[in-house]
Order: sequence, then C-alpha cells, then structure tokens
Amino acid sequence: MADSLATNFANRFNEQFDMLAQSMLPKLEPAVIADTEGGEQAFRDQVGEMDGEEVADLNADTPIQADNTDRRAITTTPWVWNRLVRRWEVTRLMKDPQNAYVRSAVAARNRHVNKKIAAAAIGNAFRGKDGSTTVALPSEQQVSNSGNTGLTLSKIREAHTILDNNAVLDVEMGDLYFTASYTQQANLLATTEATSSDFSAVKALVNGEIDFFMGFRWVWLQDELIGKDGNDRQCFAHAKSGVTLRKPEDMFRRITERPDKNYNMQVYMSGDYGAARLEEKKVVLVPCTEPA
Repeated sequence: MADSLATNFANRFNEQFDMLAQSMLPKLEPAVIADTEGGEQAFRDQVGEMDGEEVADLNADTPIQADNTDRRAITTTPWVWNRLVRRWEVTRLMKDPQNAYVRSAVAARNRHVNKKIAAAAIGNAFRGKDGSTTVALPSEQQVSNSGNTGLTLSKIREAHTILDNNAVLDVEMGDLYFTASYTQQANLLATTEATSSDFSAVKALVNGEIDFFMGFRWVWLQDELIGKDGNDRQCFAHAKSGVTLRKPEDMFRRITERPDKNYNMQVYMSGDYGAARLEEKKVVLVPCTEPA
C-alpha cells in the first residue's frame, strides 16, 4: 500500500489580510491650503497689486487708483467607497476583512485627493462673481520642453525663477513644492549622474534622506496620479498658498448591518472633495517627456 501520510498534511493561513502594493498616503494634501467649511460652492475673495503714484502738488486733488480684486470658486463632488462583507464569506474565511477594507478605503480616498489636487493645480480655474469665467494656466507659467526631455536640473531652476520673478510670498517662507512622478525621479537621477556635480544631493533626495532640494519640498507620486499630455508627464511646482483642497465632508465612515442585503455588513466611506488653483503666478507647469 502506498504511503498516504501526505493526505494529512496541513495548510496554514495568516489571521489577517495583508495589504497589496498600492499608493496609500495623501502626499499632496499637506502641500495645499485646506478648507473644511460647508456650502454647495466656496469662493475666495482676493486682492492683487495696487500701486500708488507720486504727486507734484499736495494741494492737487487726491489721486484715486483702480481696485484690483478677484474671486475664485471651488466646487466639490461627492465621493463614495462601499463594500459588503457577507456573513457566509466571514464564516468560510474564518477571519473578518472589515479592518483591511477600512484601510483600503482610506488609501482610495488619499489617491482620489492626490489626483484631484494634481489636476486642479494645472487645469482650468474658475473666477468672477459667480465663478463662471474659465482661467487657463498661461504659457508664461510653463517651463519650456523644446528638447522633449525628462526632468532636469535646468527645468527645476527655471520653475523656481518663474516663481521668484512673480514675487511669490511663499518663496521667502520656504513653502514651495515640486510634484513629479517616479519615472521622472529616475530620469533626474540618471541625468545628474552623467552630467552634474549635484548627483549626491539628488541621490539623497531620491533615497528619502532629504525632502528639500533646490528651493522646493518634493512630492513623488505614482505615474498614474499625475496627468499626461501626449508623451509629456505634467509635473508642476507650486506655492502652498496657490492651490486649495476643499473638503466640507471628509472620511465619513460607517460599518453597519444592512437588513435589505440579507443582514450583511457594509463598510462605507464617503467625502465631498474639490480642489482649485487660486493664482496662476503661484503654479508652474513642468512638462517632462516620457517614452511613448
């Protein structure tokens, strides 16, 4: 008779669910202004440059300069994450996935927020009394990509120079951020390794040893979280006061029994999110070419 002991070999499974690789953190959220006030639509009133003038005769009429004010609109869109945990699934699994589902929901919310902010920073903004006037990011707020290259030190310098020439207040406070994809991180490392004495600093930045380089705090995101125009990844530099995230409701969570779904448990999360560019002079688009 053949040895049959192998029939009785046991399998062992872990007691909890492991999280698979995915973007988990709200990396762009600390880099923008947060707004948690309620309302269907939010508006931010703004005051721009208003210069004075010299007067030759103090007995002349007092000069009156024109006002320079504006208004930006921020509109939110509800977002929902919802899963059912069926009773028979739990009994067959012999472990409850609810905790893992909550972590997955938070990660999904963070990815949504990252994409929302990245798109708003370089996309159309809306201004005026009722927010009906569309404002595109002008060409003077874009770094040249005439050579169809990836991220380089010269592009970083040019982006900072544009912000400097715009007299961005945040330059003096160190609140400038540069957002780029991991593909462009690799490109920057490869370029500086071959051509620049800054290689050691870039290597430290890539390794996470430092987060401040060439006047910017750096935010690295997965490629799919940053928009792409043709073959150009839409990386960007911005001042914190130049972009806002509005979240009148954030991470509303419930784990509840659903009588209408055979008394299965529902893991639910929702929020109401909107992002907007508040000023064109505080954002610089840095297109970086990637292989097709």
